[in-house]
Amino acid sequence: MESAHAGMSGQSVAERLAAQICRAAAEPVADRKVIHEVERVLLDSLACALGATDSPSVRAARAWARKIAGSPSATLLGTGGTSSVSGAAMVNSTMVRDLDLNDTYFSRNPAHSSDNLGACLAVGEVEGASAGEIITAILVAFEVQMRACEFTRKSFFKETGWDQTTLVTLASAAAAGVLLRLDPSRMAHALAIAGCYPGTGEIRVGQLSMMKAASAGLAATRGVEAAYLAQAGMTGPREVFEGRRGMAKLIFGECDWELLVAPFGDWRLPRTCLKRYPAAYIIHSSIDLALDMRREHRLVAGDVEGVTVAAFGWLIEDMVNGMGGVSRHEIDSRETADHSLPFCVAVALVDGEYGLRQLNEKRWEAPEVRELM
Repeated sequence: MESAHAGMSGQSVAERLAAQICRAAAEPVADRKVIHEVERVLLDSLACALGATDSPSVRAARAWARKIAGSPSATLLGTGGTSSVSGAAMVNSTMVRDLDLNDTYFSRNPAHSSDNLGACLAVGEVEGASAGEIITAILVAFEVQMRACEFTRKSFFKETGWDQTTLVTLASAAAAGVLLRLDPSRMAHALAIAGCYPGTGEIRVGQLSMMKAASAGLAATRGVEAAYLAQAGMTGPREVFEGRRGMAKLIFGECDWELLVAPFGDWRLPRTCLKRYPAAYIIHSSIDLALDMRREHRLVAGDVEGVTVAAFGWLIEDMVNGMGGVSRHEIDSRETADHSLPFCVAVALVDGEYGLRQLNEKRWEAPEVRELM
């Protein structure tokens, strides 16, 4: 008996999405403007990764990747070393995410779609994929990730407390499946397997840990493994999305499945936003204004008696109140600092700049910054 949740064709959501992915993968991308946008995002993401080569979270990820090294191997960015395809996907996606400088997209839910690039590069290298195939895989990963920001009726990130990396696993599985040339049946199983691994929103509450970066790499790894398992014949739960104990029931709530499974082609990747600062994207306008005011009025720290920021509700809830955890006025790590509106604005006014130096030098500990915060 077919489930009442399945579409008119009797296909599950995973099967319908898989069919669209495979159909898109069969057509070479010819639009030069789209290809240029892929190249632009890829270069930006590689720069973010190389800038994080010596970050503590990346060193920890590389230590684990050395233990799971195997053949065939894929390159670890910035080192010349190699690991297994899973190890490389984990390390390289963690590197892209670590500085909080990689791209961002925000609809009902947020995403950093370049979280999936480590998976695309690792699988592409191991499978000997062409540049064109990798470009297609990247477009598919971004498409699935960005649709995931839009297809739920409410924000699973804000309202039900699941992490934004929950669907990195799905997007990476889709991209890896493209590079493995999975047929629609096995692609559907890859998506179904990937859908079994949501991430808890506690990752981004209060004082933030290195999991802010590593969660991307770990999620991408689950997607890679899902695709390889499906290639080998592993099956997944057919209705992982819409079933009575599926993701919609437990995580998403009501969903627009037609948006998620619509034909590919009007690619979303060009709509992703590249960051200017290593900070949560919703703080950028406040940093811009603080720097502009300091330059325009030649301010020094002692001139400022107080700061008022007009902000919308979610910005305050997350970047000031810490999503119900420790306030973002209290900072014990770089990961918390770049998600703190009080710190980012205060240090911009004090230093006349905001960048990696402010984070690497732990400027949140400076008395003049603390006072202004």
